[in-house]
Amino acid sequence: MSQPEPLPTLHYNFDISRYEDELAIWGYCDNVVGGLPDGNSYQVCFYNAMRLSMEVADKKFIAIPNMIVVSALKRAQMENAVNEAWESGFFDELKPIN
Repeated sequence: MSQPEPLPTLHYNFDISRYEDELAIWGYCDNVVGGLPDGNSYQVCFYNAMRLSMEVADKKFIAIPNMIVVSALKRAQMENAVNEAWESGFFDELKPIN
């Protein structure tokens, strides 16, 4: 029986279970490292669409390295987004932090 392919993991620089509800209010999360099955790690930043539009309206542009936009800042959605980004090759063009 074949082993399932490992998936990326997210490592938070804070207690995600304690702050997950606040993330929905803040609209962004930038203290996250995505660990990929190949051993590389990447700093990632999550925004929801509402916060992203507020930033653009205020600053007229936004440029954040390794940004991933999700519909809601919930742990499961961020994890799913990183899995899909990894499968689509998103991380192939980024520089790992390790």
